[in-house]
Amino acid sequence: MVPMDLSPASSGSEPLSKSDAEELCRKLLHKEGTWVDWGRMCARLQAAGYSTSQIFEATGFQASQQNLVTVAAQVYGSVESSEPNSETLSWLRGPKTDVAHELRILNHKQRASAAEFAARKNLDVDGARELAKAMRDFRRTGVPPSAFTDAPGDTLAYQSWRRARQTNDLVTRSRFIAQGLKTAETIRARESLEELLSDFSITASQKQPL
Repeated sequence: MVPMDLSPASSGSEPLSKSDAEELCRKLLHKEGTWVDWGRMCARLQAAGYSTSQIFEATGFQASQQNLVTVAAQVYGSVESSEPNSETLSWLRGPKTDVAHELRILNHKQRASAAEFAARKNLDVDGARELAKAMRDFRRTGVPPSAFTDAPGDTLAYQSWRRARQTNDLVTRSRFIAQGLKTAETIRARESLEELLSDFSITASQKQPL
C-alpha cells in the first residue's frame, strides 16, 4: 500500500507533486501498463529525489528491478525515436526487458539496428549480450576487414570468422564458420567465411611476447 506521507529523500532535478508521486507509486504497485511504463515511472520518481528504498517500500520494485526497467526503458526510447518498424517495438514490449537492457552499451544508432536484428532473429538475453558486445568491439577494431560491414549480423559474423581463424580444431572451426554464415548479412562476409572451408591457416589470437 502506498504510504500517505511519501516525500522525496532529496531535492530532485524534476519536481513532482506529492499526489503525482503517489499516483505513480500506485500504478507501479499494481503493475499497470508495460515494463516500458514502469521504467519511465521509476525514472520520474528518482529524478524527483525519491530513493530506490523509498520506491521499493511503496511499490515492491527492488532496486535491481528499478535499475533494469529504467535502463531498458531508456534503450527502448532510443529505439523508438529512430522510428523502426512496428514489429520491432512490439517485440521489445513482448516483454524483452532483459534484451533491451543488454543493448545499453551501444550508441543511439546502434541500438536501433541491433533491436531490429534481435527482433528478426528472436534473440534471447544471451544472444542480445553477444550481439551488443560484437557491435561494440567491431567499432573498436583498428582496421576491420573490408568484407565485413558494421551491420549487426556482419559484426557477429566477423567474430565467428576471427575465432575460426584462431583454432586448428576442425570441429570447433566448422562450428564457428556455420555460426557466422547464419548471421552474415552481406555477400562479401559470407564469401570470407566460406573461404575458411578450404583455407586452414591459423592466425594467432594475440602477439607473442618478445
